[in-house]
Amino acid sequence: MKYCVFGFQEESPKIAKAKNNLSKDPFSLVTSYESYVDAVKSGKFKTIYFLVDFGWAKNISFWKAVDVNYFGKDNANPWLMIEMNKNGKIVDPMIKSMRLELKGFSEKYLIAYTALTKFNRYIEMKIKCELYAEIFGNENKFITDSATEIRRKKNNSNFYCRKYKFKEWD
Repeated sequence: MKYCVFGFQEESPKIAKAKNNLSKDPFSLVTSYESYVDAVKSGKFKTIYFLVDFGWAKNISFWKAVDVNYFGKDNANPWLMIEMNKNGKIVDPMIKSMRLELKGFSEKYLIAYTALTKFNRYIEMKIKCELYAEIFGNENKFITDSATEIRRKKNNSNFYCRKYKFKEWD
């Protein structure tokens, strides 16, 4: 997983380029979150996006900006918005809640960052779990699982988006 922080002077940007990622370490959730908080505190940007790219962008054209719904509702989303800040106010444009399923237990989180923190901890501990989100009206959307993320990290077989296409969410 790769974490991206993008800051914009305009309120409703259409596209972000991966080369403009403000994160000091895109493969660290904690460091990326710190970069997001720094961008918010700086007051330089009207809109700031904090997102996670799951590395599903293998067959996407070099020139194409990838929409979050690129693969459709029944397939994996290439990336998700963790948090968005507009004019100094936190906006939750995409995820209503996240859930981790493991060994017969279910953990529900209303804050995406908290869910991803726990999910990353399970990856580090090599504990099998699945990540789900309530997103775009789908209460049980499968996002990824720890085994897939461990395998990707081990094989270094990641295909991250070069450009992200944004739109307004309800």
